[in-house]
Amino acid sequence: MVVVTLSNCPSKLRGDLSKWMFEISTGVYVGSMSSRVRDLLWARICGNLKNGRAVMVFSAANEQGLDFRVHNTPWEPVDFDGIKIMRRPSEKETSPQREETFHRGYSRAAKMRMAGRMHQKIKTDECFTALAVVCLDKTGCMDLGAAKVSKGQISGIRTLRVAPEDACDSFPRVEEEKIVEAKAFLDFIGENQLIAFEPKKVFSCIRLLCRRYGLTLPANKYSDISALAERKLDDIINSDIQSLVNYFSLDTIDQNQVGSYCEAAIQVYLKLKEMS
Repeated sequence: MVVVTLSNCPSKLRGDLSKWMFEISTGVYVGSMSSRVRDLLWARICGNLKNGRAVMVFSAANEQGLDFRVHNTPWEPVDFDGIKIMRRPSEKETSPQREETFHRGYSRAAKMRMAGRMHQKIKTDECFTALAVVCLDKTGCMDLGAAKVSKGQISGIRTLRVAPEDACDSFPRVEEEKIVEAKAFLDFIGENQLIAFEPKKVFSCIRLLCRRYGLTLPANKYSDISALAERKLDDIINSDIQSLVNYFSLDTIDQNQVGSYCEAAIQVYLKLKEMS
């Protein structure tokens, strides 16, 4: 009877052993063979098992009635008055290695602290642009606003007035200054990540702007602040901008200023990011 246990074993070696032995569990093989085949199998195991461990136990004509071999294991077989036993490493033998490892590397707590500091740095250096849309009157005119944030501070705000879709036919030609304003607004957005409370409404307005003036639609990544608030806050009923401004006790929004909506979106977004 021969029993072999393997760990971190490559698939080709497992398939090779299955020709001669039965795999009764993961990495455990049992079989009956001659000593010559057993020795050849052991040589094949040691030759193909680079980083894994192997133990072979087999029947033998000795006082114990068995013998064993090991490969890549910290326990070593030793002869004790004619009886083979396993020598286990003592604490003194392993402690210098553990001490060296401790001084060279970092503990789990230290890694968590470093990861936390790195995460705070990433959040501080994060650059994004907040977008908002405000309907002005019953005619359907909208103010489109964008506020750019760099290192936690607002670096600039830009607004653009957009006429409704049906108003396009009332203009016989597109004024050159309108195209320049639209291009300047899209250039201001740049390639930053975008945040908004109503991204569908905002992007429909930007899509109208690009289609009207023949501009390229931005393909920036964006985050829905309302969806982010629903994931992080369990005690809110509504996730609209006014409810979240009241939830975090932020400054009151000026209903007629799209820039005020952008600033409120930034404050709510930063509050939610601090909770991660």
